[in-house]
Amino acid sequence: RCLSDWSSDVCSSDLPFLPVFPGEFAVGPIDLDLLSISGEIRRWLVRRARSANGAVHAWVDAATGVPAFEYPEITGYALTFWAAQSIATEDELEAGQRAASWLGELVKSDRLHAREGWDSNAVYNFDLAMMANGLLAFGVRHQPEAVRTGIRLAAYLCDQIGRDGWLEPLDPDVSHRSSRSDWSTKGYVHLVKTAQCQLHAAALGLRDGVAAARAVVGRGLDFLTSDGRFVTQPGAEVTMLHSHLYGVEGLWVFAEATGDDEIRDAAQAATEWAWRQQLPSGGFPRWTAADSQTAAPEQFDVTAQAVRAAVLCGLAPEGLDRAVLRLTQCVLETPSGSALPYQPDTENTHENAWVSMFGAQAYESALAGVPRFDWTTLV
Repeated sequence: RCLSDWSSDVCSSDLPFLPVFPGEFAVGPIDLDLLSISGEIRRWLVRRARSANGAVHAWVDAATGVPAFEYPEITGYALTFWAAQSIATEDELEAGQRAASWLGELVKSDRLHAREGWDSNAVYNFDLAMMANGLLAFGVRHQPEAVRTGIRLAAYLCDQIGRDGWLEPLDPDVSHRSSRSDWSTKGYVHLVKTAQCQLHAAALGLRDGVAAARAVVGRGLDFLTSDGRFVTQPGAEVTMLHSHLYGVEGLWVFAEATGDDEIRDAAQAATEWAWRQQLPSGGFPRWTAADSQTAAPEQFDVTAQAVRAAVLCGLAPEGLDRAVLRLTQCVLETPSGSALPYQPDTENTHENAWVSMFGAQAYESALAGVPRFDWTTLV
């Protein structure tokens, strides 16, 4: 199957209402120190985390300044992040235009694998969804030609959902196997977040986008237990909190876009469960398991996601301030802005792109008391 088969003439909006754009919601007082950190993260992303091609690197080695690989998924996140800024800087606009063009070339040439030469060039449907949403979000605001590419990707995923009833982690038509066996290849819950691009594309005219999103979310709810825990890997005792919180984010997006209060309640229950896993440090672990004798490493994408999720669901957990403080204590200062590490206690410290974007949204939202973005621009 080839993406060139898709075009935006498959459109007919069936979303109850269009997205709310930045600046259209009330904002509470912002602590200037944390707002400054958020601004430094924005500066780091455009000045230190980008490749010469316009892509965004997964991370930068803090000791050497050497960047990791160009990452299509995270480049999609960056487009969503830049689209969320009510006032984008000239650097961000230039960065977004180049990033959208880079992703557009990948889509045009059907180079959809997660990254060059990795995992037998497997194509991850989650990654395609994050690319699609970034192209749609940035395209609507700043680069109209990117919208068409985003809709093509969303339609490509919608076709799989219509055929199978849900999404597989790997595109079954081009990725017959993976060398990996974890939540991203065997689990399902993280795919609930892919509803974002389906709903976003539906708001822009994609036929059956809402139905596809509803199918994805419905399948995800099959893995939600009565205590609010998502089973992130079927048959496994371990719950991966990164995937669990992706599920929360997808539920929140669906509830915001459609007004579904039952889905909103499910997102809240899953968020409350996640906050029961908070570490004494204020951060959150990579995973949790009943009766495990092995301590999970602390991981900051999870901490930032937990902070965001609490604000999204209107919760004020007792440990919220400690989680924000923990992120603040571990900010990495660089010659070109600030970043957050992936894990605080590792031999090699990485200035991580997605953690930093999650963190910037977490800082501003926690301090405002409301999300500093709408459902289309949740990174």
